[in-house]
Amino acid sequence: KNFVSWCNGGKRSEVELSRSMSRSNSREAIREMHMRGHMKGSDFHVTSAERQWEKVTVDEATRMRLNGESAQCMAHMKAMKKAGGVSLREADGADTSKDQDWPLDESCFAKCADMYCLITTGLWLVPKVLIFVIPMLLLELPALVLLRSYVATLKPGTDKVRRSGRFWMSFVLASLLFFPAGILAIVSLMVDYLFYWLFGITFCIFTSRYCAVWRSMKALNPYRNGPWIISHLPDIYVALIGQTARQGIFEIAWSLSNMLLFIPWFKYYVTVNPWLQNLDHRFVSQITTSMSDIAPAEHCASILQEIVSRAKHHPGRARKVDLWSFVPHYPSPPPGRRYALGLQQGVRYTSPL
Repeated sequence: KNFVSWCNGGKRSEVELSRSMSRSNSREAIREMHMRGHMKGSDFHVTSAERQWEKVTVDEATRMRLNGESAQCMAHMKAMKKAGGVSLREADGADTSKDQDWPLDESCFAKCADMYCLITTGLWLVPKVLIFVIPMLLLELPALVLLRSYVATLKPGTDKVRRSGRFWMSFVLASLLFFPAGILAIVSLMVDYLFYWLFGITFCIFTSRYCAVWRSMKALNPYRNGPWIISHLPDIYVALIGQTARQGIFEIAWSLSNMLLFIPWFKYYVTVNPWLQNLDHRFVSQITTSMSDIAPAEHCASILQEIVSRAKHHPGRARKVDLWSFVPHYPSPPPGRRYALGLQQGVRYTSPL
């Protein structure tokens, strides 16, 4: 049920979105109704019984703990919803059936910043690959062998990994075996931070973009202080069990090495870098068509949840899933929580958290 739980800021779950959209023929029809003023971006003419995302079952503090939410993010979502649902600016309107307009920055500064980012990335990542990759692969293999042994004890079709005594014994032993690789990963991350600050602050000083950096930092604030990975390591272990059952031990070993060594740099330096880039929020619509040509929305959501969240598929489906270029695995949460950290293998042979 975690997959189809309500979304914050007025957004609907996949099931609710599809159900409400089934009342129209297409995304274009919905947009036309918006333009004629027949419906608002916040209701889609659904009944009060269907507005699952507005039901209140616990107090706000309990809800944030159950959902892994932060006060900053919730305040940001509420302000955005109050402004219309697209952005914090009311001028952007309330039409959530389409992506927010976003002009492409083709200025000379933006091109220079991108070139600087690529050059400095090459200067750091090339020696990093030569130094860290082989040791990381070798150090993580003992823990992955134990993890693969645990996968072998699960029956095909197992939906959820039970966090029993056997699970915790396996988790503790795997943690001890993974400790050397974890130390190497921390060293890699600390050196990433060093070059992140060195390259970023140098660019900021030479371009005098202090005010732009401040605005970009402010844009990032609502997304800080999420669930701490260290306190959710059992979630990562469960997710690795599911991914290993899908891709196999050697593919996951390579993917895990890529994740630990390269994803932090690409995520924080290349993709979302306030020192080099002018950051802001953009609304991207996830509204689909009615799906009336394939199956009822509830059935589609059920199959999708099974593919994404099942711990161990039957061999035939596991082979099919392994062929995909994007393979997410978001396990079911443990008791007492509505969320769990997961993994997704994207662009083939990388496995970012």
